[in-house]
Amino acid sequence: WNAGPGNPLARVLFGDIDLAIHFFGAGPSSIYAIRRGEEAYVQVHLGFPAGGMAVLDFSSGLPEGRGYDSLSLIGSRGAAYADDHHNTHLLFAGGNPTALVSDAGSGHRMELQVFVDAIRSGAPGTGDGCQAVHQVIESVDQSIKSGQVLHEKKGHYEPA
Repeated sequence: WNAGPGNPLARVLFGDIDLAIHFFGAGPSSIYAIRRGEEAYVQVHLGFPAGGMAVLDFSSGLPEGRGYDSLSLIGSRGAAYADDHHNTHLLFAGGNPTALVSDAGSGHRMELQVFVDAIRSGAPGTGDGCQAVHQVIESVDQSIKSGQVLHEKKGHYEPA
């Protein structure tokens, strides 16, 4: 699922929004986002049904390097945090937090395995999921421009 060359915001957000939707098993029920500078800093808050939330931070305004990004997921049974620091992910689910250290290619291997399994089982295509992510990205852009929280209403996102 390529975010495409036309929308720089989509290139930044696509993978993490897709991951958040996958973890919560549904699209967000509310969206709020801010941006400082043209692309220097973007923060996205996604509220999910049953009270879960995802907070995505992206910064390209740091000196030297490719910037920084992080994803925090908070649900009723635990939380997860991931950033671009050496493929280390912190998992919080009661008790002491644990760190999951993955090699750089493991995420891609997992995605490829899901794709292969879907083909083998004759599962329907994933186009709906891709469209859902693009709809959220368009709503993130709308929230940035309007400064408002958007709520899902009958398959679309609108201001309250």
